Amino acid sequence: MQVKWGDVLSQSVALNNGDWLRFFKNREAIQNLNANGVNQQLKTYFKPENRIKTEITPTPTSDIKPQQNEGNLILQTLKDDLEEKPEPLKNVEVYKRESAAHLKSIKNVLTASERKVQSGALDNGLKYKIYSAETSDDMAYGTFVMNFGTQDTMQNQKQVIEFVSYLMARSTKDQSLQDIADRGIEANGEFLIFPDENSIEVKVSADHDKFLDYFAYVLDVIQKPLFDKEQFDLVKTRSLNQIKKDNKSPDMVAQGKINELSNHYSKGDLRYKQSPSLLEKQVKAVSLKKVRDFYKNNVSASQGEIVLTGKFDHEQAKQILQNKLSHWSSHNEFRLIENDYVPVTAQSHYLFAEPREFGAYKSFIDIPLSKQSEDTPAMWVMSYILGESQLSSRLGKELREKNALVYAFGFGLDLNQVNEAGRIAIEANYTAGNGKLISQAIHKVLNDVLKNGVTEQEVEFAKAALLQQDATRYEIDLAMHDLFAKQLKFNQDMKYQIDKTQQLAKVTKADVDAVIKKYIKLDQFVEVMADQYGKMEK
Repeated sequence: MQVKWGDVLSQSVALNNGDWLRFFKNREAIQNLNANGVNQQLKTYFKPENRIKTEITPTPTSDIKPQQNEGNLILQTLKDDLEEKPEPLKNVEVYKRESAAHLKSIKNVLTASERKVQSGALDNGLKYKIYSAETSDDMAYGTFVMNFGTQDTMQNQKQVIEFVSYLMARSTKDQSLQDIADRGIEANGEFLIFPDENSIEVKVSADHDKFLDYFAYVLDVIQKPLFDKEQFDLVKTRSLNQIKKDNKSPDMVAQGKINELSNHYSKGDLRYKQSPSLLEKQVKAVSLKKVRDFYKNNVSASQGEIVLTGKFDHEQAKQILQNKLSHWSSHNEFRLIENDYVPVTAQSHYLFAEPREFGAYKSFIDIPLSKQSEDTPAMWVMSYILGESQLSSRLGKELREKNALVYAFGFGLDLNQVNEAGRIAIEANYTAGNGKLISQAIHKVLNDVLKNGVTEQEVEFAKAALLQQDATRYEIDLAMHDLFAKQLKFNQDMKYQIDKTQQLAKVTKADVDAVIKKYIKLDQFVEVMADQYGKMEK
């Protein structure tokens, strides 16, 4: 946190002639903005005569020549930039005291937050939580999740769900797209709709005093979508144009191969990763009738969850839920769809991509682990030690501090909530031509941790850092809002959350060494590199 604040203030000094206070003045100015101010700026600057139009015609693949490899120069530049060093590790006992303090803070915050929540369910099954909070941005928030279908009933419906999600917010029989936008401006609010496997999530925000009226309005909009043909044709054309823009950039080439190697499902399954050609075919197959029929037969409130957060009348909020949603029901069965664990044999691919300054590296190991598993707390600690920090992690030291191979890299531990299936993933952009160096450095780190394990200092440092992240995050009301939404979806409570942090605090060096041996299987390590020096696949 201190490093991030240092970056913010340093940038302000550099950009404002040494006046670091300008950062706070600018932030205050942004917070004081209103619709009239924004609209005035639009009229002042967004004029037709100021518009510049540029057309770029891509070079045919046959005419593209490899760029000269200037890797040594770029690597030297990176080395010159790496002045920031990780903090030296402190005494183990210091980290243990920090963890104890964070653990106490987490328990106090979660317990206090739970006292400010009203929970219940409507007659049709909709579950809700209403959280009383004075948010730092003086906004109120709502998250409404509509669940529907099963793995079998949702076959070949992925693109239809995406169309439904987009068109639900565009218009109703008596509200145009402009009317909907104007209502948002009046409430200083907005609502966004996202598809997520066999769920559709609606996120709403507005000023505290206008939130409930605006939220009720949003519920009316999404329950009476027009699914206008003109809007449908527009989104379909945009979708097809976007697919056609798919290119041979290093990142796209590498991700396409990763998707191909991860496709363990049938082509109609929601979890299947489509190739551009298949995606284009499926988008073309979506009709307006399919969209309307899907909405009518699947989307309702009866399988859903709602969380509302802010300063407003709780009884009025419950009355809105009762009036607007208690009769919006369907008999559609819902079962959570998650990935399955399917191990992949180790392999390495070095693929050709369009000439760019940087190449893309992506790798993964799939693991039989969920967020509920006994080994999960130790795996989170292992994940932090291996790659959470750009500076102090094992990968950070090898890739950046020691060898200056990358500006930044990504490391993630992604686990299912229920199914015993997860993934350890590593990715980085590198100077074109240096993909093998990236691979060697990552293999060196993984082999070393497999052979020698981790240190007690690293374990206690990681635990303190992870608990500090939780303690800091739970102080933010919007983070608590998201936590309550997750609790509703997976039938969890605060005791579950507190128990998880306590389990993390009890992780030992022996626990971490054990999960490293158990889950980091190099015979299942898949990696893909893509740049202009790679091999073109047929």
